[in-house]
Amino acid sequence: MSAYSFYDDLRVNETENFQPIFIGNHVGRNLHRYGSGEKQQDGESASAGDEDFSFVMCHVPIFMRYTLMHGDGNLTDTSDVGYGASAAALMAIEHWNSGNGVVVKEIEGMTQSCKVRFTTEIFDTQARAIPAVKGIAEMMTRSPNSVIKPQPCAVVGTEYSSVSGKFATVTGVYDLLQVSPGASSDVLDNKDAYPLFSRTHPSDRATAKLLPNFMNVVMNVQKLAVVFVADDGFGLSYIHFILDYAEENGLNILPVPLNFQHAPTKEDIKGELKVLLDSKLNYVIGVFFRDKYAPIMEAAGELGLA
Repeated sequence: MSAYSFYDDLRVNETENFQPIFIGNHVGRNLHRYGSGEKQQDGESASAGDEDFSFVMCHVPIFMRYTLMHGDGNLTDTSDVGYGASAAALMAIEHWNSGNGVVVKEIEGMTQSCKVRFTTEIFDTQARAIPAVKGIAEMMTRSPNSVIKPQPCAVVGTEYSSVSGKFATVTGVYDLLQVSPGASSDVLDNKDAYPLFSRTHPSDRATAKLLPNFMNVVMNVQKLAVVFVADDGFGLSYIHFILDYAEENGLNILPVPLNFQHAPTKEDIKGELKVLLDSKLNYVIGVFFRDKYAPIMEAAGELGLA
């Protein structure tokens, strides 16, 4: 029996052995203590000399994009990244719960020294802040006594900066640690606004400066345009650092913001891209996610830009 299913089954089958750590009308971040001298993880009875099988259970939901909501209300399956990230998180939970150090050797035998175990659930954010915030608000206001549907004690996600900014405001208010695998905006480094936000990769600053440096130093380009999504934290953060680099190194940058907040038509996008026709620039950098690639490139193609 895997460690992951074992602890999930305990929540369902042995609720009487769990006690909430915070008693009363507690909102968010409650944990449960499990205490039993009768079971080991492998399901066998503990011998008389063994220490009681007891630990604290922490619930860590995973907030990832599995579908994408369009302006017409239809959903598109975009689950490839969501499945990959969730699978990685599930493997990490299983390895921690079982003390398996095959990937991270430091957690080998961790179950003997750390009496914390994890369970999780997966939530589809649709790459939008409102569903994500509603989801975490529902979880935080669950009954503090519920063992089967527990309040979270930490959160994995979200992957987009535009979602994580609003999401991290809520998790910060309720003292929930948030670990993002994808939100890269430097704005999220503000610990006054996002005190418990963290991430597993670099912010935009380093990557945003490498790109204009390559164009300038390696390709000897002095003038270029940057097309970015204006209502996205990733694009705004990226253009900010590109412009900083340009000012310091004498590079001429034409920012071309695109507004996707209200599901623009092709004509809307073409209208915002027309500035590129007048600029007559030969080098154009696009800073946007792949779900924006098709409508932007289709509009650019009709304008003769691509």
